[in-house]
Amino acid sequence: MRFTSIFKIHFNPDRIYGLDILRAMAIILVVANHGGILFHYTDYQQLFLIDGLDGVSLFFVLSGFLIGGILIRILKEEGGAIKTLVNFWIRRWLRTLPAYFFILIMLLILSVLFTKTFSFHGIYKYSLFLQNFNNQPPVFFQEAWSLSVEEWFYLLIPLSLFLQIRILNISANKAVLMTIFSIIIFSIFYRFYRYSNISTPINCNHWSLLFRMQVMTRLDSLMLGVLGAYSSYYHKLFFSKNKLISFLTGILILFAHAVCDLLHLFGFGLYQCVFSFTVIGIGGLLLLPFLSELKTGSGTVYKIITHISIISYSMYLLNYTVIQCFLLKYVDCHFMARFLPLPPPLIKYLLYWFLTIIGAHILYKYVEKPFIDLRRAVKLVKTF
Repeated sequence: MRFTSIFKIHFNPDRIYGLDILRAMAIILVVANHGGILFHYTDYQQLFLIDGLDGVSLFFVLSGFLIGGILIRILKEEGGAIKTLVNFWIRRWLRTLPAYFFILIMLLILSVLFTKTFSFHGIYKYSLFLQNFNNQPPVFFQEAWSLSVEEWFYLLIPLSLFLQIRILNISANKAVLMTIFSIIIFSIFYRFYRYSNISTPINCNHWSLLFRMQVMTRLDSLMLGVLGAYSSYYHKLFFSKNKLISFLTGILILFAHAVCDLLHLFGFGLYQCVFSFTVIGIGGLLLLPFLSELKTGSGTVYKIITHISIISYSMYLLNYTVIQCFLLKYVDCHFMARFLPLPPPLIKYLLYWFLTIIGAHILYKYVEKPFIDLRRAVKLVKTF
């Protein structure tokens, strides 16, 4: 077996290239943001507008758009059958859980071996995605906060839709629309309630832990993506109309927010704590009409973007705690600088990206992909 075959990935040519661009951009922003710790972080933020360009929020909107599209289609075609709900959950969990638990177990082993102060207290919450449901996430595997938001979205939103259709006898399109606006309004008002009841000044750490990184405060970002899926399915002409203007407006919103965030124009007041997540979500939503109709591409850039998109979930799982907090801790970049004409921080940064991408290729091919292929077995679930 040739060594290069370990890293070779075959992909479906029917993938939507525009959505791969958005997914690749989102994971690059996430990895770059985490990589800023390896440099003087303030200078790094100013150079790339990293903090204000929130890759996680873009992931949420894209995920809501894709999963919302799947839900809307199967509800329309199959109705509110229980087997449909079960099949949806099985397919979702086969996609996300195997790689997650693989990394979680790896981190537990590494923590036991190399972290003297490590404790198993509260670790069980990670198996149920309760570590940040309505409280600030622990330091251990902290980046998993966003996956927790996604997993609760996969669980609660389909369940809500199916209950409305089966018990309240509401039509599928009305149930989707009611759920979209109910969750968006709830999230905004919940953040406002929390903001109004904090008596101490809010700093960056408080904002991140209490507003940005909790399930109960972030579901509206995903629902904005579902709103895009709803518009695309039920109002296709409206969704596609003026898609270029919509795209440019979305870019303008995201860029303006990033600049304002960099200049600290809003501090950590009402806008940043309550409305900023919705604004970024709207910016991401406006990108979707144009990008979802950009079906394919060609050339080297197309291949690179598609590959990054494919391994993006593995990059997300690996880049921070596994690569940066464990592996790079034992790399002597000052020693490597004797042989390379580069400063040690830059060596560590480049190594961080290299290990993240190589590790993600391996994790995707040998853990993610086999379970993705296994999802075909969902067809066997016919009754429940």
